[in-house]
Amino acid sequence: MTISDIIVGALVLLAAFIAMVTVRSIWEAKDALTRVNLLSPLTGVALPLLIIANLVNDFSTKGFDPNNLVRAIISIAFLLAVVSVSSFYLARAIYGVSVDDRVRLAKERSSQQEDDAPAEGSAAEPDPQVSEQ
Repeated sequence: MTISDIIVGALVLLAAFIAMVTVRSIWEAKDALTRVNLLSPLTGVALPLLIIANLVNDFSTKGFDPNNLVRAIISIAFLLAVVSVSSFYLARAIYGVSVDDRVRLAKERSSQQEDDAPAEGSAAEPDPQVSEQ
């Protein structure tokens, strides 16, 4: 057994331990949003560890291949990007949050009107559209 085999085994065991702890914590979670958030160690740590373990195994058996190194780096980068976006959309789906431009624009208009309102105690100019009777 070589040192690379020990490193690969340790990385795989660590990833498996993280997966086991994640599944256990998901099992005990109270609500759906907490369950989605608890997936982060599995997808953010354990899966990249498995990619690194595969890379170390390839380097020890086939030698250094820059192609495999670049593929591993790209895989980890895109894995983390996809995981963050997918967890965001899962959390939005859990709570049924939708983006409606009409609601967003109405909120922007109301906040803008509050900002444009005269300060308390200041003399406001009369509105020219309002006719005096």
